[in-house]
Amino acid sequence: MKHRIYVVGIGPGSLQGMTLQAREILDGCDCIVGYDTYINLIRHYFPGKEFVTTGMTKEVERCRMVRDRALQGQTVAIVSSGDAGIYGMAGIMHEVAAGEDIDIEVIPGVTAASAGAALLGAPLVADTCLISLSDLLTPWEKIANRLDCAAAGDFVICLYNPASKKRADYLEKACDIILRHQPADTPAGIVRNIGREGQEVTVLTLGELRKMHLDMFCTVFIGNSQTKKLAHYADRCHIRAYVSVATEYGASLVPDSPFVTVVTGRMDEGEMESFLREQAIAQVIDATHPYATAVTANIRQACRAVGVPYRRIQRRSGSYAEQADCIAVHSVDEAVEVLSHTTGPVFLTTGSKDLDSFAQLPDYAQRLYARILPVRPSLDRTLGLGYLPAHIICMQGPFTTELNAAMFRQTGARYVVTKNSGRTGGFQEKLEAARQTGAKVIVIERGE
Repeated sequence: MKHRIYVVGIGPGSLQGMTLQAREILDGCDCIVGYDTYINLIRHYFPGKEFVTTGMTKEVERCRMVRDRALQGQTVAIVSSGDAGIYGMAGIMHEVAAGEDIDIEVIPGVTAASAGAALLGAPLVADTCLISLSDLLTPWEKIANRLDCAAAGDFVICLYNPASKKRADYLEKACDIILRHQPADTPAGIVRNIGREGQEVTVLTLGELRKMHLDMFCTVFIGNSQTKKLAHYADRCHIRAYVSVATEYGASLVPDSPFVTVVTGRMDEGEMESFLREQAIAQVIDATHPYATAVTANIRQACRAVGVPYRRIQRRSGSYAEQADCIAVHSVDEAVEVLSHTTGPVFLTTGSKDLDSFAQLPDYAQRLYARILPVRPSLDRTLGLGYLPAHIICMQGPFTTELNAAMFRQTGARYVVTKNSGRTGGFQEKLEAARQTGAKVIVIERGE
């Protein structure tokens, strides 16, 4: 009688994420062998089975145990999370059982790349590379070369094993390599505990990803030059979508598409509720600015009233704990209060919306320099508040550290006022430019 070993991919670990074939095979086995964490995920689904577990780094030992039990006549399976052939046990099992009278059957499972991608949208629709940052079996030099080649080839990159206690800086090093070929605003995503309790989904940029502190339960996705933001994705995939923007400038950023309808103008809660009902909206994705708290509250209330699913996408805050010349405040009014006790030029990077509050300062017209969007409503409002034309900078970002520093020097700024808009909003570039020019930074923190 031919002996047989099953190498089973159990997917993320829940019964719902396991294939019918995997469940059928495990139901028919006498013994199930695996890493203790993975066995604990599935133990209660298969009562009455014999389970054998080992700890991390005991992969070869596990495979030998499986081989020996199979040779003794047991029907035995060894399990891997995700797919057993993708950073799993299939390869080692084949090596350990080589030369034995044993058939090995590999049962595929849902790997982290596909399970995580489903939660992020569709980041893997283009050519994709899967790369593990674990250097237990592969030296870092080879991993680095693979990252460089994948990024140079404009592949979407999915990173397995992005960090551990011994590899705390590997993700940052990987991002630095990819940043040689891809811009910092390249879309990226992190999914933690895929398909398990405590599942978390984070959407961010490659630049923001660089400073993230992750663990082995995370899978990382980094887009390429074709990875689109929401409106572009809806256009590409022929998804009917409405994009609500406050201004004509916002409308100009949305792709011209028969599948995407732009709704321009601010709506209160009642108007939003009516719009959701009239257009039979199936889902709302709130991607508003992190400081637009009133808008977010209105959207949530409208969705709750209509019964439409609501999802919030929000950029992460920037870190400035190590920068001494920063003053944290919690509102525009608090920033104005701080500035009222100072002298010297002030460079405002908070846009035109709050300029009336800053205009309460004595000699504001002479002290304040305002950087605003190059659109007529913003300029008209700023001039109408009495700001001097020579003190108004109409420019659209993103702004590099060098350009920020040049503006701060030109205006003689002793203070720079900014919101904590994260890497996507150019926060770090403003901090570094202020450090280089000796300006103090007043950071208006988020109110959440």
